[in-house]
Amino acid sequence: MRRLAREGAGTPELRLWVLEAVPVACVGRAPRCELEGVVSRMRRDLRFKLDPPDVDRVQHPWFTVLAGGGDCDCLSTLFAACGFILGWPVRFTVGAKPGKSVPTHVLPEAGIDGRWIPVEVSSRFIPIGQYPPGFVPLGQVTL
Repeated sequence: MRRLAREGAGTPELRLWVLEAVPVACVGRAPRCELEGVVSRMRRDLRFKLDPPDVDRVQHPWFTVLAGGGDCDCLSTLFAACGFILGWPVRFTVGAKPGKSVPTHVLPEAGIDGRWIPVEVSSRFIPIGQYPPGFVPLGQVTL
């Protein structure tokens, strides 16, 4: 996921897609505003799509845009690429359902204003800054 996010950040088409998502007044000056612009565009243009049964694939961020969405790892990888493009740190948080120790979900967190902000990119209904209900963080990987 890390490698794909870094590769995606170098894709000219994705860089343009990200910059079109962020209000001009925000770019380089207001990271929280940039974050909200990216999340708004992702939630408007992309959908959560399960991988085929018995297949766990992670696709290139630009392919996620072209495909109109992906599962939690594809959307998280796209978000990480957006963070690299805009210059803020990103980490992946893996988690599970209560009582489970095997990861079942991943979501990104953005390093904004000195704190990590969880962003549930797989759902349009979870506010920025909140984990989904029943999500138990098991660990993070900073990119």
